[in-house]
Amino acid sequence: MDTDGQAGIQKDSLTGKHTELPTFELNDEEPRALKPKVSHHLALDRQESKPRKAPASRVCAAEAATTATPPSSADQPVSPQPDPGGAVNTSSDQGAWILFEQSSQDEKEIDAPAGYAESYKKKIKNVQQQSRRLAIKVADLSEIVQDLKNKNYVSDSCAELLEQSFSGVPLQLMKRILQKKGQG
Repeated sequence: MDTDGQAGIQKDSLTGKHTELPTFELNDEEPRALKPKVSHHLALDRQESKPRKAPASRVCAAEAATTATPPSSADQPVSPQPDPGGAVNTSSDQGAWILFEQSSQDEKEIDAPAGYAESYKKKIKNVQQQSRRLAIKVADLSEIVQDLKNKNYVSDSCAELLEQSFSGVPLQLMKRILQKKGQG
């Protein structure tokens, strides 16, 4: 069972989707389901966020303040800045909430090589099929009769009868004879 460290949440290793596990409170009475502690449809993106640029008017004022010479600070003792304690800027520290979905660009990057591989498999299959068909081309009808006899499609007596009647006749000549018989 692959869990995210959250009680009641399970991540499916194949699809990457989070599912809610049933959690029950065990008492002497009837067991009742507890509410999940975390939303399982959203995830927190923990990437560091860059600070936003200040508007141009603030930038100019800030540059003027840094370039101007302040009054003599040697006379005044420097005190450390107080720590804000628990005050945390939640907008920059937490990142953005995102859904568990792939972008279309990611899908294209994954599907493109798979499509190329699939098309090349089809091409290989077609070339192999053509080479098999060319290897099986028949020179004369006696080869066909021998093949039928070897595969036990016809009996020995039938194969002999066919060999006697068509022995040595090329396939093209036989086709011409059949065409003439069909016309006349």
